Amino acid sequence: MTIPQTRALAILRFIHTYHQEHGYAPSFRDIGTACALSTSVTAHHLRALISAGLIDMTPKINRTVRLTCAGLAALAPGTAPPSFAERLEREASDRLAGEAAR
Repeated sequence: MTIPQTRALAILRFIHTYHQEHGYAPSFRDIGTACALSTSVTAHHLRALISAGLIDMTPKINRTVRLTCAGLAALAPGTAPPSFAERLEREASDRLAGEAAR
């Protein structure tokens, strides 16, 4: 994964901050206003972020934009929570190490 460009990072930061402050996702208009973008340009950037796997949203339902683990990692590299597969793998190796120690 490559680190997104400045405008994309600004959008990611805004989505994350807005959700933290309000408890729900921002609208397209909220994002556009905060980042000084028109609604159509905002939609274009959000589609690009979805394609990059940095955000996810439910089509045709308002305020469903959310950051993925990759989106969180782009904001603060190295701080994203481990994926489900990584957690299972770590638990299995910990279990095997515990059994080997007995």
